Amino acid sequence: MKRFFLFSICIVFTFAQSDWPQWRGQQFNAAVMENTLLQNDKSYTLKTLWKRNLGSGYSSISVWGNYAVTMYSDSKKDYVIACNAHSGENVWQYTIGDTYVGHDGSHDGPISTPVVDQEKVFALGAKGELLCLNLTDGSLLWKKNLPTEHKANVPFYGFGTSPIVSENLVIVQAGAEKGTISAFHKQNGELVWTMGSDSVNYQCPTMITMDNKNYLLCGGDKHLYCILPESGEEVWRYEHNGGNWSTMPTVVSKNPWQIYIQYSGNQGILLELTGEKDKPVKEVWKTRSLKKSFCPPVVVGERIYGYSGRFFGCINAKNGKKVWRSRQPGDGFLLVVNNHFVVVTKNGHLHLANDASGKYTDLHSLKLFKDLVWSPPSFAHNKIYVRSLGEMACISISDKASTEQNKSQIVYPKVESQFNDFVEKVRNSPNKKELIDAFMKEQKQFPIMEKNSIHFVYRGEAHDIGLEGDVIGFRIDHPMQRIPDTNFFYYSSYIEEDACVNYRFLKNYDEIVVDPLNKNIGQNYFGKFSAAKMPKWKPASDLEGSDKKGKLEKHTYESKENKDKREITVYVPHEYDAKKSYPVLFIHDGKSVLESGKWQDTLDYLISKGLPAAIAVFIPQKHGREYSLEAPRNQYIKMLVEEWIPFLEKTYSIKGSPRFNIGFVNGATVSLYATMQNPQVFSGAASVSAFYLTKEEQELSSLIAEIKEPLKFYISWGKYDLRSPNDGWSLIDSGKNVAAAIAKTNNHSISHVFPGGFSWENWRNENGKILKHFLGKGDKQ
Repeated sequence: MKRFFLFSICIVFTFAQSDWPQWRGQQFNAAVMENTLLQNDKSYTLKTLWKRNLGSGYSSISVWGNYAVTMYSDSKKDYVIACNAHSGENVWQYTIGDTYVGHDGSHDGPISTPVVDQEKVFALGAKGELLCLNLTDGSLLWKKNLPTEHKANVPFYGFGTSPIVSENLVIVQAGAEKGTISAFHKQNGELVWTMGSDSVNYQCPTMITMDNKNYLLCGGDKHLYCILPESGEEVWRYEHNGGNWSTMPTVVSKNPWQIYIQYSGNQGILLELTGEKDKPVKEVWKTRSLKKSFCPPVVVGERIYGYSGRFFGCINAKNGKKVWRSRQPGDGFLLVVNNHFVVVTKNGHLHLANDASGKYTDLHSLKLFKDLVWSPPSFAHNKIYVRSLGEMACISISDKASTEQNKSQIVYPKVESQFNDFVEKVRNSPNKKELIDAFMKEQKQFPIMEKNSIHFVYRGEAHDIGLEGDVIGFRIDHPMQRIPDTNFFYYSSYIEEDACVNYRFLKNYDEIVVDPLNKNIGQNYFGKFSAAKMPKWKPASDLEGSDKKGKLEKHTYESKENKDKREITVYVPHEYDAKKSYPVLFIHDGKSVLESGKWQDTLDYLISKGLPAAIAVFIPQKHGREYSLEAPRNQYIKMLVEEWIPFLEKTYSIKGSPRFNIGFVNGATVSLYATMQNPQVFSGAASVSAFYLTKEEQELSSLIAEIKEPLKFYISWGKYDLRSPNDGWSLIDSGKNVAAAIAKTNNHSISHVFPGGFSWENWRNENGKILKHFLGKGDKQ
C-alpha cells in the first residue's frame, strides 16, 4: 500500500500559554501538562478567590487575559457575558434572545461554550444563533441564524456544539441538511464551505496538525470525519454508527497516531491512523470501562481517565482494560493539571486529587455550590474557573496543607432506631462477627423494617456496595455504609409504614444484584428489583381473582391504511350476554399490562362482587417509542378510533357504550391524548405514573382547557415515583401538573398519590380504584 501522508502532531495556537480560550482548553484535551504548580509529593488547598451569582446554563468558561467569558440565562433572556477574570465583576453582556427553556430533564439557558480568538468572541446560542462579538465591549460584529439561514437541524435539547477557530474560519458542527460541518469567515460570517451528511447532536470538533498541516476531527452520530479546515475537503471517514452518545474525539498517542471516541452509550473505541489510502483507520480495541457519561475522557501518558456512569476511573490506553475505578469524587466533570485531577461534581463539590498511589486519592475538596453543576471546569493563570446552574467561581490552589478534613458528599440520614443501636454496639465491640452472625439469624425478613424506618442490608465480600431504587431516585445510587472490619453493609432511611419501594444493590460499581436475602422480586420497565413492602402495605384484595373467570380472546387485525398488523387481546366477562351493552376499556401497552398488571384477576373479582361487567381490550405497543413520538402516536390513535373500535363493534356488544382509555407510564400518555383529542368518542382516561415529555405536558394542559364534554379522569402517581434529581425531571411533578390542570375544569376527576414507587406492585393496586371510578354507581352505562 502506498502511504499518502506522514504524521506529526501538534496543536496550533496563538494565545498565551496560560489562557483557556475554548471548550476543553488550548489543545482540546482538557489537560495542562506543562504546568509546574502541582507536584505529586506536596499537599494542596483549594481556596475560593471570588464567587458571584450567574444564572442557568451549561456553557463552561473561556478565559483570555483578563476576560472570563461564558453564557447564561436569567429565565427570560439568554446572554453571553464577560467578567473580569480576577474579580468576577461584569465587564459586558450581550443579549442573545429569549431564553431557551429547559425541558425533559434539561435546564434553562445556553449549552455551547464560547471561543475567544484575539479581539473576538464566537458564541453559539441554544436556538442556533452564531454570534461574533467584540471582546472588549461585547458589541455585535456579525450574526448568523443556523436554522433559518443554513437549514441546520435543531437538536432535541438545543444546539450544544462549541465552535472552534482555524486561521480565518469559525467552524461549527451545525448538522445542516446539506452539511454536518460548516465553516464561516470570522471577519463577516459568510459561509465558506460545508460538508458531510451525518446528523449532529452535541459533538464538538477537534483540531490537530499532521505533517505540518491542520486537520479537523469531527464526530457525528454515525461517522468520524477527518477534514481539511481551509476547504472542507474530506480526507477520510470512519463509520462507527454509535448514535448521539458519540463525543468529541480525543488524541491518545502520536506513535502510532491513535484516537479514542466514546461512540455509543455503552462503549468506546480506540482507532489507529494507518496512513494507508484504502484503509486509513483501523480498530485497535473496544472498551466498556468508560461509558454512559457526558464527560469526555482525558489522556495522560498511557492512561485514559474518565467516567463510567457515575464512577471515576482509569483505563490502560494500550488495551482498554480497567486499571482502577472509584466512587470518589462522585459524578462530575474532569480536567487534568500536571497529573492531578480537578473534578467538579454535579452536586457542587470541587476536588483536587491524583492517583500517584495507584488509586484515586483526594487531596482537598470544597463544597462550592448549592445547586447542580453541568459544566466542566477550566484552568487559566494557575486558577480554576467553574460554574453551576446559578453561580460562577474562581479558585486558587495553595501549596499549604489544609487543616480541614475532607467531608463526604453523602449525608446519611440519622435514623433513630433499634437497628441504629445495633450498629453502634457492633462498631464498639471486639466481637463484631459474632454479634452480626447472631443478629442475622434473629431477623425474620430483609430489609429490616421498624415502625417508620427501613434498613437495607448486604453481607458479603465487596469493595463497594451502592443502593439504587425508589428511595433515592433514578440514575444515582448512594454508597451503603460499612461497619469497619466486617463485610456488613447497610443503608437506613425513614419511610411510611404502608410504603412499597423497589431497590437493588450495585456491587463494585458494575454488578447489579437483587437482594439475596429478600424473596420478593419486583419488576418495572428497567428490569428486576427487590421489593421492600412495609408492614402496613398490602396488595389490593381485588387482585385475588374469582372462580367466575372471564375469557381472553385474541384477534389479529391489519390496518387497511398502513398495513399495521398486531394481535389484540379482548377480555370477555363471565356470563357475557350479546344482547346487553357493555362499557369498554382500552388498555394501552396491553402486553405488559396483561403479563404484569393482573388485570384479568381484578376484573374477575370486582365483577363477581357486583361491579358492572365490562369488555377490556389490551392493545400491545408496537415499539418502545410509539406513544412518545408524535407521528406514530397520532397514527396509533387514528387506528384506534377509525379502525379498531369499528372492528371490535362487529364482534362485541359495545356499540354506543362508554369507552375509557387506561395506561401506565408511556401507555398513560397515549391514554390521555386519545381521550382529549377525541372527547366525543371516549368517556374518560386513567393515567398511572405517566411519563410525559415537556411538550406533551404542555399540549395536554391545552387540550384539557378546551374540553367541553364532561369526562372522567383518574390520575395517580407514587410518592417515590420515578425521578432524576440530577437531570431535573420527575413523574411526580408531571402527575401533579396534569392533575391540577384537570382539576380546574368541570370534569369528574380523581387524583391519587400511592405510598410507593415505580413498580407493578404499586400499579396493580390502582386497578380496582380505576374500575370503580369508571364503572361504579352514577357512571354512564
